[in-house]
Amino acid sequence: MATQAFPSLVHLLDARAAEDPDRVLYTFVSDTGYDPSWSRRHLHERARSIASTLRLTVRRGDRALLLYPPGTEFIAAFMGCLGAGVHSCCTGDVCPTEGRAVRILVFGAGVLGSLYAAKLHRAGHSVALLARGERLAALATGGVQLEHALSGKKDMVRVPLVEELDERTAYDLILVLVRADQLDSAAHTLGKHQASQNLLFMVNNPTGHASVASAVGADRLMLGFAGAGGYRDGDLVKYVVLPGLLQPTTIGEPDGSETVRLTQARKAFRSAGFPVALNRTMDAWYRYHAAWVTR
Repeated sequence: MATQAFPSLVHLLDARAAEDPDRVLYTFVSDTGYDPSWSRRHLHERARSIASTLRLTVRRGDRALLLYPPGTEFIAAFMGCLGAGVHSCCTGDVCPTEGRAVRILVFGAGVLGSLYAAKLHRAGHSVALLARGERLAALATGGVQLEHALSGKKDMVRVPLVEELDERTAYDLILVLVRADQLDSAAHTLGKHQASQNLLFMVNNPTGHASVASAVGADRLMLGFAGAGGYRDGDLVKYVVLPGLLQPTTIGEPDGSETVRLTQARKAFRSAGFPVALNRTMDAWYRYHAAWVTR
């Protein structure tokens, strides 16, 4: 039997919606379960509505950036762009939080800790930043003050602060961004905090993670490296988020497995504007990175 050819996906959807409108076409499976299924009729009507709106506001051949989370609404927007003759573009580095805010503690209020805390908070996640001493006082007074080192664009973000780690408070993710000489102390402190099960240590440690795993528990440990850099000028953090092709935020499980918690961490970082890469051999990656930056 010959297969009927269609000049475009729009014509294909028109035909399929006409011949069997109530047949389920898409069911999106998210981390939290199944989203409502869409029939051919539903997608067809939604796409036509989007196309009609686009024709009133843009010209054929214009571009549209689709800032949608994965799901059926993204498909409808894509099909609507096709129907209006608009070139659609999407970005893999910035996406919405998909309706689920992650409860995050950022352990360390230096340059990178302040930057990640501020951007994750801006993205809608429930973030607390652990700080002490003069840094705590400065953050309480003026918030996290950021300046992009290249563009000069400034921002101020008031991130909730904590001075001590409450052993009873559970976080979805604890993000550890401290200096190498603070690593043992941080691991010791977090070893006593059993309420949170996902500890992402983003500290370059080419000697391996055995001592950290022993202190906090191997099953709670995740490994990573920041995809940003910068310095402090007084209370101002001057920073650059590095492009994904150069140095994305890199994360992985110590055993190289792909887990739900790793996927959730990646989504949280991407929602905050950080390009992210998963790595199956983080210990080897640390050693290579140390050799690369010290050449």
